[in-house]
Amino acid sequence: MIGNEKNSECDLPWWDGALDNCRAIQEKFIAQKSKTRSYCGKRADFAGPSQKVLSYCVYGNYSKYASGFPSILDAIKRLYPGWLVRLYTEPTKYVNELKPLMQQHPHLYVCDVSNLAGDIPDVRRTDSMLWRVAVLGDETVDVFLVRDIDAEMLDREVAAVHEFLKSGKMLHIMRDTSSHGVPILGGTYGVNQAACDRSLLNRIRGQVLDQPKKSYDQSVLQTYLYPKLVHSSIAHDSFTCQNFPSSVPFPTQRKDGKFVGNRRYRSEFSDDMVKIECPVKCLSLIHI
Repeated sequence: MIGNEKNSECDLPWWDGALDNCRAIQEKFIAQKSKTRSYCGKRADFAGPSQKVLSYCVYGNYSKYASGFPSILDAIKRLYPGWLVRLYTEPTKYVNELKPLMQQHPHLYVCDVSNLAGDIPDVRRTDSMLWRVAVLGDETVDVFLVRDIDAEMLDREVAAVHEFLKSGKMLHIMRDTSSHGVPILGGTYGVNQAACDRSLLNRIRGQVLDQPKKSYDQSVLQTYLYPKLVHSSIAHDSFTCQNFPSSVPFPTQRKDGKFVGNRRYRSEFSDDMVKIECPVKCLSLIHI
């Protein structure tokens, strides 16, 4: 199959069930006419409730931005066992890249941004970096983390996420270099939706996805999401901890200058590292 062709025995596109479980998915959503609740697609809905999701997006030059995605998928399987991965994209543009990945990684779910369930089925009109926010308010998802597709996943991040999940807070933020001096970054935050009012999350989702092209994703998040959830947040911050509320130290020490929110899988940034010491006030007492 190429493009948006379907399996001759399946009425679903390759990214939404034709590669696996087609008969069962068709039975639920076509024969039984069940409503698709997931803001990804039928296959993601079929994965059931209470999902834990890492949300990504890809657009433009796949090889430039997403060459490290196979490594990311392997790392997620190891570091986040039981979690699912959503990739918000235009799947017909990346058939050769994504079909093999889906077959190799059953925890990968590809979401067609031109045909999502919910009140905003086509999110292509908004800035592409905001596509990954389409998971917000999804009733099948209890927790989601938004990440960059060019970032290497670190144990440091996972340890911080574990603290967030134990805290019961709604919002998780990570700032891990001196340049991360903004309230919320576009690829280092997460939301515990099980602790939130879903109707509020869906209102925020509508505001975020209603923004025009060329909207800066961090500014949009800072305007619409951050103010509504910051009262119940935990922010792991290694440099600007005194500038923002709810800041706590990272639970692990930095290794080899690596930082959360890196761009390791883009050649021009592959050597990026933190070369200065974190301020003592932003360190855990056990690391001083």
